Amino acid sequence: LAVERVIPGDFLGGERAALILADTSSPGEIVVGASRLGERPGVAGRGSVVRVVFRALKPGPAQIGIAAERVMDRDLREIASAVGSAVEVRVRDAGGPKGPKEPREPEVVDP
Repeated sequence: LAVERVIPGDFLGGERAALILADTSSPGEIVVGASRLGERPGVAGRGSVVRVVFRALKPGPAQIGIAAERVMDRDLREIASAVGSAVEVRVRDAGGPKGPKEPREPEVVDP
């Protein structure tokens, strides 16, 4: 898989409420920083901080996981978080020699 783009989620607020930065310069790794802007209050609950769009390089299994995470309050003290676990996706061959006829969603093997 190759990273196509990182899209801000809605959990921290829109572009005026939060800043999302993503570094994809190291193959096989994405570093994401997310912060609420200004003096806005914190958030609680469930939601998406970012969505990552991948491009399949070839058919077969691929492992996607979270290597490390840190969640901090406005005073930069670490606080508890609930980050999803690793997931394996399997990319299926989409067509003949001229390439895919239609894009396919990857199959989630191990949620």
